[in-house]
Parts: sequence; C-alpha cells; structure tokens
Amino acid sequence: MQVFMLTFAFLYPAYLSYKSLKNKNTVDQFNLMTYWIVFAVFRISEYLADFIFAMWLPFYYELKMLVIIWLLSPATRGSTVMYTNFMYPFLTTHEKQIEEYVVMMRTKACDGCMYLGSMLINAVVSAFNEANLRSSESFFLNVRRGGGYSRERGRGNCGHSHYDGSGDDETTGVKIQLIEDEE
Repeated sequence: MQVFMLTFAFLYPAYLSYKSLKNKNTVDQFNLMTYWIVFAVFRISEYLADFIFAMWLPFYYELKMLVIIWLLSPATRGSTVMYTNFMYPFLTTHEKQIEEYVVMMRTKACDGCMYLGSMLINAVVSAFNEANLRSSESFFLNVRRGGGYSRERGRGNCGHSHYDGSGDDETTGVKIQLIEDEE
C-alpha cells in the first residue's frame, strides 16, 4: 500500500513536474500545480481522516488509492475539478485572512527560533563555564594535596572535587595531609 502511495502520489507527479518544467509546457505546469495544491490539502485531511475512518470504514485504504488516481488522472482531471470548484473559490474568498495568518506564523516561528537559539547558546556557555570552573577547582585541589600521579591508584588526584577542607577526601576515604610552611 505504501509503495503504491509513494509511487503514484509522489514520485510519478514529481517526475511529470520535472518534465513539464524542462519542456516549458505551461498547460502541464498548470495541471500539475493544481494537483500539488489539491494533494497538499488531501494529505492534511487524510492525516485527520486516518484517525476517524481507518478503523471502521471497510476498504478505507483502497478508497484513498482511488482518490489519488482520480486526482492524478488526465482522463478524469480530478485535481482540476477539485481546484476550480472548491479550492480556488475558498482561497480567493479567504486570501487576506490566510496572508495575515502566514505573516503571524512566520513572526512566531522566527521569534521561537531566536528564543531556542539563545537558550541553546546559554546552555552551551553555562556548560563550558561549569566545566572550566570544575577543572580549575580540581587543579587547585590537586596542587593543595601535593598533586602528581599516584602509583597506588594508577591515576592522579585531580578528579576529586569533593574535598571539604577537613583533611579527609570524602570520595576515596584517603587521609589528606595539608602541608604548612615550616618557618
């Protein structure tokens, strides 16, 4: 079923569109443009109808295939019939409201993208700053402990940021001896 839908609803009309643009055939371009407009509305209504009719309407998917064939067929000119009788009158009547809605949605989409972009940048900067802070704390803690590589544990001391200054490292239980100047 999906192979049929992809082939006859998308691939075949897309190839016909390519051919009509290549050959500069304005009649075919008009017919295909009406097909794509009607098909876009069909896909939206199909998405909604799938929730309502798919479970209880027998041969629902077969009916959808027939509608697509009817829309695409040059013999029936279904997309032209749908466009001239329903789509065109509706679009011309509501064109101003549709344009206002499109402008509003573009503005909201742009604002949303700017907001999400700034949130992403803030998150990256915050993560970078936190990583730098932890790295600095770890470095100074390592220097304070005497630093260096521990052969017993096979790694350096710089990964432990839970030092509370009491002389005990909470993460490993290792007693830390603070070195004071002897003068």
